[in-house]
Amino acid sequence: MKLSLVASAISAGLLLSATVSANTDTQAVVEQEQQIERIIVTGQKIARTLQETTTSVAVITSEQFQQQNITNFNDALSFTANAYATPSNGFSIRGINGQNVSGGGNSYLASVYVDGAALPRQMIIGGGFSTWDAQQVEILRGPQSTLQ
Repeated sequence: MKLSLVASAISAGLLLSATVSANTDTQAVVEQEQQIERIIVTGQKIARTLQETTTSVAVITSEQFQQQNITNFNDALSFTANAYATPSNGFSIRGINGQNVSGGGNSYLASVYVDGAALPRQMIIGGGFSTWDAQQVEILRGPQSTLQ
């Protein structure tokens, strides 16, 4: 009788500890899911998450601005594949800028939009606008950047 009572107590203790352990693991997974940052790409007509975006886009967040000491648009381009800043032409994405391929009129084939408004050519060439109050920079590479 004493043996079965002790065995029952041990079994109950093991069962209870397994249940508590499972709850702890579940809480850790929920906390980890809540910590994943969702990046919303707004450079297209429809706001989508980075995973839902089908185009080639590079997103640099405000946290990356601080970590990598990105202070202006030219610095942001230096951290993006297939994009670079030039002193005379402003910038180039996949080899396309305003000087080497003729577009319609005198407009740049690669554009810069801030809060939905296109920046003038002189400001793009100078590259002098700061990222101090920017939430993120989105660089769309490919033909979709001309559809804006």
